[in-house]
Formats: sequence, C-alpha cells, structure tokens
Amino acid sequence: TTMVDIPLGDEQRGASVARASGKKLSEEERRRRIATEKAAVKLYEDLHTLDHFAELNFEGFRKIAKKWYKVTEAPAVRLDRFVERLRGEQFHANTELAAMLASIESVLCEAAKALCASESCGGGTAATAASAAAAVAS
Repeated sequence: TTMVDIPLGDEQRGASVARASGKKLSEEERRRRIATEKAAVKLYEDLHTLDHFAELNFEGFRKIAKKWYKVTEAPAVRLDRFVERLRGEQFHANTELAAMLASIESVLCEAAKALCASESCGGGTAATAASAAAAVAS
C-alpha cells in the first residue's frame, strides 16, 4: 500500500493542508501543494519499481550462473564466489537508490502524519497518524 491508496480527493487534500498549516490557502497554492504531493508519490512508486527491477535482474543472473555451473560441472565454490561478487555490483547494491527510497518514504510519512493531525483523519489521534504512516511505509 502506498500513499496513493489514502482515499482523499483533491478537495479534501487541499482542505486538510490548509487546516494543518492553520491558514487558508489560495487556490493556486492549494493546487501546487496537491501537485507536489502527487509528484512525490509518483517518484516513490517509480523508485520502488526500479528497486524491484534490480532485484529481479540479480535473481536472473544468479539462476543463469547456477545453470551454467551445473551444465559445465564447474565446482560449486566458484558459483558461490560469483554470486557474492554479483551482490556487490552497482545494479544490485545501489546504496543511493536505497537512500532515496528512505528519504522519500520519510517525507511521505511526515505528510501523512500532518494530514492525520487535521480533522480529515478523525481528529489527529496518535493511532491514526501511526496507521497512516504505516500504510505509506508498506
């Protein structure tokens, strides 16, 4: 589940942003904030898809190597070394991608907490903020 699954329309988002900030937003500011939120959610989804793609590529490489070592009857220890080397390659061990995912997730969690602090999530209890943050994180 991602932030996109939180069932709020554009009108509700704009109103909740205004309540959370304590001031009435202009129509242009409200539209900009909604567009920014949508862009952040899209970025998070795209980064998550890229991370999943990298994991699938790793699994594919590992299975191809396993089959090749089996067919050529090469020692299994060589396969283990190859897989360990593969784990360190940039496409799989991309710490920058993991950092971007964590950063965007943190921003979206904070946005969900701010949203739930407004009236739209039942008065902003800690439980509703925590459940919204958990929904974004999963």
